[in-house]
Amino acid sequence: MVVIPGSFQSIKYILLNNYDWLIDQYITQQKSTIEIGKFLNVKDSNSVRQALLRLNIPVRNPREAQIHKREND
Repeated sequence: MVVIPGSFQSIKYILLNNYDWLIDQYITQQKSTIEIGKFLNVKDSNSVRQALLRLNIPVRNPREAQIHKREND
């Protein structure tokens, strides 16, 4: 990663713009937006959701998220 003085971008924002990383975390590993947000230390999980939508990654609806959580209890 090249850092240009005055334009430092934190790693959390780099990862939120990384399609492959988000696909791996959200689709492949089935992590929730909350889990990804906590890992990245973002303000709230909506930041992750907005990144998914911006990158055209299908977002699970709340019901699907609940079912997924129950399967992994």
